[in-house]
Amino acid sequence: MSEKGRIIFFTTMPPSEEDRIQAVLRLALIASSLGYDVFIYLALHSILIAKRGVFEKLSETTRNMVREAIKNNVKVMACKVAWRVSMLKGKNL
Repeated sequence: MSEKGRIIFFTTMPPSEEDRIQAVLRLALIASSLGYDVFIYLALHSILIAKRGVFEKLSETTRNMVREAIKNNVKVMACKVAWRVSMLKGKNL
């Protein structure tokens, strides 16, 4: 854990709410740049953001923000129950 601490963003919004997704990503990137350990926890409908076909339909801005977040050590975690319900498999991610 970093000296500054840890920040966890809990998200539930569906992929159709890109403005809200971008807000979480923006805050995560800022916190990461300030030296915090940052996690984004995907729950409920937000788990679909990780699905290949859905991710590819997001705007270029949102996709780039996700890539930038991962590049900057923002960890993305998924709710196990939502994962199972959405039946995401490795090839779909």
